[in-house]
Amino acid sequence: MNLQEAKNLQYGEHIIHIETNRRFKVNGKPKTWKRNLERVLIPVKYGLYVYGYFDETEIEQLVKE
Repeated sequence: MNLQEAKNLQYGEHIIHIETNRRFKVNGKPKTWKRNLERVLIPVKYGLYVYGYFDETEIEQLVKE
């Protein structure tokens, strides 16, 4: 996944982390910064109780389902 695809993710879409082969649900709008266009923070949910974020350093390991 590239930076532009990560910025265009919508709530409810699913992404797969290649290394762990786990499926995550996008849990909100990806956060971007005005001063640094290379930054992005993607909120995700895994399972019933696990929440987390992916940032711009992990985008290469994600695939949109």
